[in-house]
Amino acid sequence: MLNFNKFLSKFKSIDNGYDPISSEYAEKYFKEMLNENKERIDNKLLLEIKKHLVPENHKSILDLGGGPGYYSLYFSKLGYEVTYLDISANFLRLAKSFMKNENINYQLSYMDNFKGKFDVIFSRVSWYYCFNDFSFIKKIYNNLSNNGFFIGVLHNRTRSKKVKVNIFRKIQIFFYDYLYIKVGHIDPTQKRIFKIFASVPFSKVIIKNWGKDTLVICYK
Repeated sequence: MLNFNKFLSKFKSIDNGYDPISSEYAEKYFKEMLNENKERIDNKLLLEIKKHLVPENHKSILDLGGGPGYYSLYFSKLGYEVTYLDISANFLRLAKSFMKNENINYQLSYMDNFKGKFDVIFSRVSWYYCFNDFSFIKKIYNNLSNNGFFIGVLHNRTRSKKVKVNIFRKIQIFFYDYLYIKVGHIDPTQKRIFKIFASVPFSKVIIKNWGKDTLVICYK
């Protein structure tokens, strides 16, 4: 899959102030999170994650696409060393305020550019922001500790409701599905999700339906 989005990111530099999330939207999302809006907070997912965490093996957690910080805070309260990452300075500002009493590491970056090795890498409905599905999962694999695992909820275009799309979106989908060129933010299909996570040598991969989305758990 060509890394077209990585090329485009050079023209949308975070260092030069690029932020895809407006302050108004970030504030709205943050308030919904505090009110435990079911679209923002997945408590069932938190219970699922907790089942896989082994304290003696898992010390560090990377929260990819951390948003206002709810999940990072949850991991920190459990006693883990947490690194929060988001592309949005507006979300980062709110997260730092929300977690001001926690010892959290912060990265303001495109997801594909995360730094460090981790025991657990977590991503909830932010996968489609990555530059390239296959290079991204390879980086995740290479940056997991030997006993580590990835757990993520991915939007699934196969399971999502049929919606009308404009001609530009149709072209994006054609390039993504048939030419393996990702332009912009495209949700993978069920078939593509299986291909992505089979492309690296995880020792165990669990893929199951999660509402209209897909839950993926991969052990290194």
